[in-house]
Amino acid sequence: LNPDEVNIVPRAWDVLHGGGLDPGWYDYPSLLMLVLAPTQALADAPSYGAARVAAVALGVAGVAATWWLGSRAYGRRAALIGALGVAVATTHVAYSRMAVTDVLLTLGCTAALALLVEGRLEWAGAVAGLAASAKYPGAILVVPLVVAGWGAWGRLGRAIGLAAAAFLVTSPFVVLHAGAALDDVRRVQELARLGWLG
Repeated sequence: LNPDEVNIVPRAWDVLHGGGLDPGWYDYPSLLMLVLAPTQALADAPSYGAARVAAVALGVAGVAATWWLGSRAYGRRAALIGALGVAVATTHVAYSRMAVTDVLLTLGCTAALALLVEGRLEWAGAVAGLAASAKYPGAILVVPLVVAGWGAWGRLGRAIGLAAAAFLVTSPFVVLHAGAALDDVRRVQELARLGWLG
């Protein structure tokens, strides 16, 4: 098992089996645990297989989102090349078979960028908030959001407001327990700095 699956899947199971919506663990925001919770409905114990089926679906959705972004930004040929590239990319394929945050984050980022290319600033803001709720680095989407909305201050304000609202609705306990969340994020960053990924 991926070490993150060991933390994420049991918390998704707890959502439906009496543990409540607060994971009490903030290494990552809550969106993936909420997305995986329905896969645990019929399981007597955390089901990694069921969670991985959802992960595969998110991976396939990532290929579709790449098609969407490529077609809107550069046309059908770019869409085909991008989608095929993502469909066979070793990292995407490997992580799409694990119930971890990375594929949901990239799906959210790709969809937000496609919406920005289409000029749908407010929708892009909402999806950016969901991407950040999948994994904290999704917050970097505020940069292209500001660039795309520069000068359209009302729309940009609404987009940023929708991003914050989407994050708050899907990861409220990160805000309600901000001190504990900040401690968890710092601990994870320190582990990364020390080389936990090799």
